[in-house]
Amino acid sequence: MVFYWTETMESTHTYLLDYIKKYDSIDTPFVVVTKEQTGGIGSRGNTWQQVTCGLYFSCLLHKTLLPQDLPMQSASIYFGSIFLEIFRDFNPNLWLKWPNDFYIEDSKVGGLLTQNIRDYVIFGIGLNLISSQHKALFQTYPHYDSIAREWAKDYVTNRISLENYCNEWILYAIVYKILDFLSFNIVKFDFTNTIHYQDSQNMCKAFLHTNRTWYAVLGRYSQEFHKNHRFTTHIVEDGIEKRVSLKNAKLQHDGSILLHNTILYGLR
Repeated sequence: MVFYWTETMESTHTYLLDYIKKYDSIDTPFVVVTKEQTGGIGSRGNTWQQVTCGLYFSCLLHKTLLPQDLPMQSASIYFGSIFLEIFRDFNPNLWLKWPNDFYIEDSKVGGLLTQNIRDYVIFGIGLNLISSQHKALFQTYPHYDSIAREWAKDYVTNRISLENYCNEWILYAIVYKILDFLSFNIVKFDFTNTIHYQDSQNMCKAFLHTNRTWYAVLGRYSQEFHKNHRFTTHIVEDGIEKRVSLKNAKLQHDGSILLHNTILYGLR
């Protein structure tokens, strides 16, 4: 597995797109994380708005590492539901709006983008961690700051104060939780420098666990799907993008929704 960290880049998603175009075969997962994006890509081609502190993360995986029962058109729901569990350790009010947006109460705090290329899938997450102008993961649960500090101090060799560096311990804590979930055993190092690290023995086994099957993940997600009913979503119908109400939407076994006798897929 390859892990690449840098303080700023145009887009973690674009970085992996460019990477995959250079090689016919990629034999290991590739994780890219940055603190700041200058041209991040969101749903429907939107750009990410910069916040005081954000998480910008993308991962390239071979499809053989995914559950065999996963409908690829619902990969965003699959990845979103999995990482929702991780992020809820920091704020239990976070939830996943169909098909790929992270919300706290009625406000969006992040989103997820997936893309299939040949035998691979790239999924990327952008999440507001701290912001004075937008809803963010740590606005409503400030006491989680102390938890993040405790987690981060075990790994970070060069700790920097809140006043000087945008709550680095929060970003560090989340990055390490993600890497741990992906079975990436990272050693202690300094996050203030660019890092390119490879573990040739790791094959991202976490995605093969039986409780990460599509059936199990969808079952957990379906228990909260009712939260969508007060909202709308964008869908593409006959080549035209439309905004539709989710008031009467019913979640289907393949991650699609049934709305007004029409099956709709969230392909983002």
